[in-house]
Amino acid sequence: MIEYHSPKYTLYASRLTNPFQRSLRKECYLWTKDICGLKISQVIAIRDGRTNTDSVFIKANEDKKNFKQVMQDCNLGMIDKLAKKFDKIVADCKKSRVNVIDKAFLVHRRVGAVILYSHYLDRVVRAMGGRKDKFIKLAEKLRNLVFFMDSTYLKARKFVGRSYKGNVDNIFLDEWLGGVQISKQEECNRENGFCAMVFSQTGYKILYNKMANNLLARLGFIKKVVQSKNSSVLFGVTAFGKRKASGEVLIVGRVGDLKNKNLRNKIIVAPMTMAEFTPYLKKVSGIITDEGGINCHAAIAAREFKIPCIVGAKTATQVFKNGEFVEIDTAHGIIKKYDKTI
Repeated sequence: MIEYHSPKYTLYASRLTNPFQRSLRKECYLWTKDICGLKISQVIAIRDGRTNTDSVFIKANEDKKNFKQVMQDCNLGMIDKLAKKFDKIVADCKKSRVNVIDKAFLVHRRVGAVILYSHYLDRVVRAMGGRKDKFIKLAEKLRNLVFFMDSTYLKARKFVGRSYKGNVDNIFLDEWLGGVQISKQEECNRENGFCAMVFSQTGYKILYNKMANNLLARLGFIKKVVQSKNSSVLFGVTAFGKRKASGEVLIVGRVGDLKNKNLRNKIIVAPMTMAEFTPYLKKVSGIITDEGGINCHAAIAAREFKIPCIVGAKTATQVFKNGEFVEIDTAHGIIKKYDKTI
């Protein structure tokens, strides 16, 4: 497993996603100024095609200013006013009768920006020591809007897939709107290769392999290899649950790994979850992910479906194997391998 760090950029999120969804998710970041007064001028997504995982970075100085802005909103009593504004934004988006593509862009730009604000609000609550119940409830309410946002992505993906000749997951929605048909080599690079995607209000660019590494080096990124440990115990962050759960490991990298499977008593172990996994997650006994924090898709889904979940376990997909049995202790954020025959 490889991690990237830069003093100039802050890791905002790690997501199991695809280029089509990333082309929509970028809108959440770049429209925050208009919707909730936060500024994100550039988004860098470092993609490992082998795991379908994007590590999303924003400028560190902008991240600090955004945090201070939300802290100020809380201290000045602005949250109730903002909550009403956000409710109207969501209601207007739900009532909108535009086509599925315009709806996807509209929701990702407006509702996506609201969800992003909730992430900062959650960080502020933790900085305050978790004492503000009103803020906690609002942050949770706003985070759960991700299911509405993801539903518009899935509808857009289905619509484009009817006419696009290649794999719809590997084309940016902007490219499809421009009539672009990417080459088989480009599709392969996006699906299986390593790339860096840079998004801003003026456009985007994608660089692969050596060129991607050169760009990241110029931006101050340092690559760190996290070795898998020969261990039967891992630690992570509890996203939901206050009890132990156990089951058989099912390693999941793509939605196809979940289809036509008996998910009862299964603990899914994944780099990260994504929108397409949602219908299957409610059937499993537990969720473990390598990446993510309490605001990631897996964490939000776990709270929605009340499934024990530990995220950010770093090397779970390397340590555990299909068919093994694990116990997740959500009270302490511990994952243990055990022998069912004993």
